[in-house]
Amino acid sequence: MTKHQTRDYRREQVLDSALKLFVKHGYEDSTVEEISRDAGLSKGSIYWYFDSKLDILFALTDRYVAQSQSEVVRLAAADKYGTEALFKSHRDLHRAGEKDPNREKLLSQLMGLAARYPEIRDKMREYYRQWDNVVTELIQRAVEGGRFAPVDAKCISQAISALYDGLCMRQQIDPKVDVIAVIETTMKLVHDALTQHAHSQQKVAVKEMI
Repeated sequence: MTKHQTRDYRREQVLDSALKLFVKHGYEDSTVEEISRDAGLSKGSIYWYFDSKLDILFALTDRYVAQSQSEVVRLAAADKYGTEALFKSHRDLHRAGEKDPNREKLLSQLMGLAARYPEIRDKMREYYRQWDNVVTELIQRAVEGGRFAPVDAKCISQAISALYDGLCMRQQIDPKVDVIAVIETTMKLVHDALTQHAHSQQKVAVKEMI
């Protein structure tokens, strides 16, 4: 194992231990000492990889956000669902998330922490902007291709994020909430409205040409 590989391995080791403790005890009630002990490293060595406990938290959320965004881009590149990706892609994303339930628990904590810590609030704002940019581009592409009616793509992107986040947070309180069923039903209504209106516009344009 090279020095670079060892560093990457140690970083992941620290992140895995931190995630376990943040989920179990909460971010504020977990200490760097506990993280280092769980990871089998000295407290001093933790600071070779991270500047602070907050830096560890941000590294964890960066990892999850990157995974989610890359999955959306992968689905879009494969054109797996076409315009139906607007509501079907969340099924794949949510199922991937179910394999690692700690992700939603950590992100739920972040929402609460953001209300008290400006630096976390700023980071969350950055995450949402990144996410909006990815989804907005995908929707705008469908608009430009004539598959969706003209729409404010950024507004739709933000609505999807708000719906999904709200449902995931509610599921933490009530496990019976079916996140996928609700988001697919709601976004299918949006999808059908956009595609039907796009088809109506195309028919009108054809009639005008005749």
